Amino acid sequence: MDRKLLYFCVKILKENYNVGAERKEVFIMAADEKEIEQTAMIDRNMDQVFDWAKGNDMPIRVAIWNHEMEANGRDTMKTEAAVKWILKADDDKIKDYCEKNLKK
Repeated sequence: MDRKLLYFCVKILKENYNVGAERKEVFIMAADEKEIEQTAMIDRNMDQVFDWAKGNDMPIRVAIWNHEMEANGRDTMKTEAAVKWILKADDDKIKDYCEKNLKK
């Protein structure tokens, strides 16, 4: 697994799941945050970027992850493969994905 994808998964785990402190430390050591460039778009909240997402303070990366988890039957490995594109995507591609898949 490449380091950017690992970082993406670690952020999801840290924010959404009850992962023990010692396990978080291992993840963080494996994906040194200082070495990984974050994409500002995916770290912004849904309602900061999209007018139609008012009141949704979930980060975009979490919304995409959750959508793909549901689409892939809660299979983490399939979801990991499905979201890998986000690490190289520009803001327009991310916005387009959200408009097509997350807008209700």
